[in-house]
Formats: sequence, C-alpha cells, structure tokens
Amino acid sequence: MSKFLSRHSEGWQCARDTAFNRLVSDVQANKVKYKKVRNASGELVEETLSEDKFKQYENSVARDELTGLYNTYFFTQKFTRELKRAIRYKRPFSLMLVSMDRMGQLQKLYGNLLTCQILQQEARTLRSSVREVDTPFRISAEQFAVLFPETYSSKATIVGQRICEKTRAQSVISGTNTVLVTVSIGIASFPTHGRQEKELLTSAMQFLQEAQKTGGNKVCTS
Repeated sequence: MSKFLSRHSEGWQCARDTAFNRLVSDVQANKVKYKKVRNASGELVEETLSEDKFKQYENSVARDELTGLYNTYFFTQKFTRELKRAIRYKRPFSLMLVSMDRMGQLQKLYGNLLTCQILQQEARTLRSSVREVDTPFRISAEQFAVLFPETYSSKATIVGQRICEKTRAQSVISGTNTVLVTVSIGIASFPTHGRQEKELLTSAMQFLQEAQKTGGNKVCTS
C-alpha cells in the first residue's frame, strides 16, 4: 500500500462538503430531453422527447455495438453524475476497472472471432454479477468499468472477486482448443481514494496496473 493511500481509511472523516458541492444540482433529474431534428423546411430544430423516446435515443448513442454495454461516451457522463451525487449527499461510491488478461496474445493465437466471443462473454458476466443500480461499461478494446453507487471499496471488492471467479470458470471453445480467460481488476472508492474524478480514475488505474503486474487474475484496491 502506498504512503498516500495508507493515510486514508474508509469513512467520511476524509470527505469535505463545500458550498460549491451543495449548489450542484442532480444532473440526471434536470437534464433537458431533446434531440436535433430537421423540420419540413430542412432546418435543424430541437424536438422534445418523451421519457421512453429519450431512453431509446440515449441508448442508440451510448451503447457499445459488440457487447451491448454502455460505452465510453456514456461512462464519462454517468461517472460525473454519480460522483456529484455522492459528494452532495455524503454517500460512498466505487469505481471498478476490469481488464482482460493476455488479450493481445489470444488475438494473435486465435483471431478476432474468439476475442469478440471473450468480450461478449465478459459483458454477460459483469451484468450477472452486479445489482440493478450498478452500471457496467465497455471503455476500451479490452477494458470494462463498473460504477457502484452507495458502495465502499470493501463491498465492491467482494463483487470483483466474484467476477474473477466467474470469468476463470467460463472457458471459451475455439475449434479443438479450450481457452481459459482471466481478468485483472482495480477498485477505487470515494472518499477513501479520492474526492475528484481524476483522483478516483488515477487510483483505480494504479490498482489495475498493480493487479496486472503481479500476474493478473486478481483484484487490487490498496
């Protein structure tokens, strides 16, 4: 554990509420539900959407085509909203980063079709391992993220260990070959590991890299 992180313990003694934070409104509740469309004259106008149509529109631009998970575009928005809410209401919040181990090597050995199957399988594993209030994302070619509202890192770690076990137990078949897949996971929690977006992302990435450097197939959060 680094000297910086060893000074932090889980709890609100590490978090400070400010006048600015108290003025931050709930973005999700107040966001304007519209999209740009062309009218009969060909001009771009704003069309207000119903709740159902807005969800359809949001999903069309926010979903990863391969896995069906939310993409990086939506991750940045959701991450900002959840952190603001955690600050405003003084609630815990955790960020999990998940990286597939040895994906470059597997792609060279078995090709794109197998790696696509692995990513789709991992997306299913993430969905089945988290609560309805938690949100999984695909954030890069071989990495995922999960946002955990109302959750300390200790609880998110239990979920991370479950994801590691499920991933390792689900082999992928390629012709006559059985391919074993593992993941590395890094978890950072607000306010334990940071109180700003950059701090939390940096901490989670550092923990992920630590898991990768020590052989993968594990969860690191300190």
